[in-house]
Amino acid sequence: MDESCRKIIDLRFGIDQQQEENRNKYMKFDEIARILEIKVDNARQRFKRCLEKLRKEIKCDPILKADWNINA
Repeated sequence: MDESCRKIIDLRFGIDQQQEENRNKYMKFDEIARILEIKVDNARQRFKRCLEKLRKEIKCDPILKADWNINA
């Protein structure tokens, strides 16, 4: 997965935030759009596409597939 996808997923799930009290909270798409300097609708679309890429990578990974008992 490319860096731009990692960034938007990390932002959405609060992984990239520095403040301890804000971790593990979902960042709103308007905040993500402001940080990435894009429109809110674009942030939503990018997140959706990147999340789907992540799901496909997990399903195709033989180790994760076996460990998590994922059926393709």
